[in-house]
Formats: sequence, C-alpha cells, structure tokens
Amino acid sequence: MATTPSFTTSIRGVDKTYSGGSIEDYTITTSPIAEQVPDQYGAIACEMVYDHRYDLNLTMHAAGSTAPTFTGDTVTFDGKTWQVDSVAEAGSYQNVTRWTVTAHRYDNFPASV
Repeated sequence: MATTPSFTTSIRGVDKTYSGGSIEDYTITTSPIAEQVPDQYGAIACEMVYDHRYDLNLTMHAAGSTAPTFTGDTVTFDGKTWQVDSVAEAGSYQNVTRWTVTAHRYDNFPASV
C-alpha cells in the first residue's frame, strides 16, 4: 500500500527577504582587488589586496508588474547597501512578475546602512 507523504510547514526557497517580493535565488561573487608589487627584475614578488568587489545577482517574484522599489540607485540586501547595475523584468504569470537584479559593492562603497 502506498503511503501519503507528509508535508511540514517550512521555508521554501531562499531564507532571505526583500521588501515587496520573495527571493527565488541569489548569488554573491567576491573578487579581491590587488596591486602587484614587482621585484627589482620586474617579476611579481607579492600582491597587496586593498579592497574587494562583491557582485550580486538576485532573482525575485513580486505581485503585479511594478518593479521592486529601490532608494535611488541602491538596494539594501543582507544588511549591506548595493549599487544597482540593472533591473530586468523576466515575465509574469498570474499577476506575479519575476525580476532579476544585478548590483555591486566594495568594502567601503556604498556605505552600508
């Protein structure tokens, strides 16, 4: 006899939130920014990391066709302020629209909230 699976109430998808929509997925990529220091012969002797660039790619769903609201050209996500590069509408189904947001930040820019 087949058994009926039991479903528990739990979070489905990503455990991050954004005002005005629910997050389907996101990725954050970190890249060090370094200055190479050559020796007296021109060979690289070391690298000095002085900053980091963080790139955010976020997919979310929001009701209706109105884009998620941002303050100017920034978005606050995961406690950090990000400079928005692009916002794209990826289509809608039953009055729920998918949005893709790309943004970036550095260690000290934009200033976090």
